[in-house]
Amino acid sequence: MKTLIRTLSLIALTAFASGVVVARSGTRDEIEESFSVKPGGTLNFDADLANAEITTSNTDTVRVEFTREFKVDTAQDLDELRKKLSVEMTQSDNTVKVTVRCAADRERRDRNKVRLDFRIVMPRKFNLDLRTVGSAEVGDLDGTAKVSIRGGSLKLGNVTGPVTATSKGGSLSLGDVGADLEARASGGSVKAGRVNGKALAVAEGGSVSMEAAGEMVEATAHGGSVKASISKPPRSDCKITAKAGSIDLQLPASAAVTVDATCTAGEITSEFAVAGDAGGERTRLKGNINGGGPALLLRATAGSIQLRKGGQ
Repeated sequence: MKTLIRTLSLIALTAFASGVVVARSGTRDEIEESFSVKPGGTLNFDADLANAEITTSNTDTVRVEFTREFKVDTAQDLDELRKKLSVEMTQSDNTVKVTVRCAADRERRDRNKVRLDFRIVMPRKFNLDLRTVGSAEVGDLDGTAKVSIRGGSLKLGNVTGPVTATSKGGSLSLGDVGADLEARASGGSVKAGRVNGKALAVAEGGSVSMEAAGEMVEATAHGGSVKASISKPPRSDCKITAKAGSIDLQLPASAAVTVDATCTAGEITSEFAVAGDAGGERTRLKGNINGGGPALLLRATAGSIQLRKGGQ
């Protein structure tokens, strides 16, 4: 197993392994490093604090560039702050790992004095495992993506494999997903394109919007509305909840489900005939569509519910 480790000391930035380019100007550092890889590898990005911009292309290199800016008044403060930070870049076979660590800082005073911005270029046919305290923007991937963001938002392009994305403090904006999707945003909204597999989306502080899901398992918006389309007739139960808005759901015309829908601040409209529904009550809809099937549970506590017919 080939392992290459490059540790970037923030005390002295003048003696590094071959290939590392460093430029220093006052309280700003610029560093660049490259790794030769093959398609199908993994980028592991694990940072206590950093913003990341990752682009993909037909390349056989992972190129990492980043800048550090220190918001301090004296040279002594600068040296002390550099001692508390470390950046390590390693390569083991076809995996490149970038690790950023910050010494214990309970009140986060030191972290507020530092800004780290990463710009990374890697093969499009690559997998991503990313955790950071900051924001991230990622291009299209022919692989898998597992992303955890704290204190910022995520913008992710199209991904051919499964995606797991969480954000604590910001929103999630996702392109098309070629397999299953699990997306949870505790401080913002969730927006996704077409999901080929199962979809689960939870937005603690905003809305949920999904262009199409092969199979919706759950969609919950604690701070807004849910607008989604299910592209295939459901094969399992589905629960959709909007606690501060409305539900706009599109189903295939041939979908066979047993619907149980309730809203408290609007009315329910349906383009489907619902067998067993007594009618006359605009805030409750319960019965079978196309003979019945998996349960479709809809709850809107501050808006309306609309069921619409889509194509097959």
